Amino acid sequence: MVFILTGLTDLAQWGIDLIPGYGEAINEIGDPCIGIILGLYFQLRGVSMIQRPGRLISLIASDLAEQLSVDVAPAWIIDAWYIHKTVADEWSLQQASMAESQEDGQPLNRMVNGQATRKPTVIKKPLNQGGKRLPSGGI
Repeated sequence: MVFILTGLTDLAQWGIDLIPGYGEAINEIGDPCIGIILGLYFQLRGVSMIQRPGRLISLIASDLAEQLSVDVAPAWIIDAWYIHKTVADEWSLQQASMAESQEDGQPLNRMVNGQATRKPTVIKKPLNQGGKRLPSGGI
């Protein structure tokens, strides 16, 4: 979805540039806003722009590249690709470290607050007995 949105934004900026006089002004105002919105979107989706400053620098560099190229090369889709690549790299490193930390050959099931946890044991008896729930769930 982000690739489609950033690609459409790039195409729209090229189209806006065709409006004589006003197109460049609209893009000059829009570029910083688009960069801020994109950075906030990633931050709110859990992609840290602060812990990995390269991501934030890529957004700023993209805006500067567009300013220097006289709006010839809007590159928001390149930023989305770069940030996606860094997130995928982080995820693969995290998965590799989880595989190394497995104990007794038991698989780790999920990450909760940055720590690997296992699924809880399955309770065979019903939690409610006689219409009342036992203390501690009957465990």
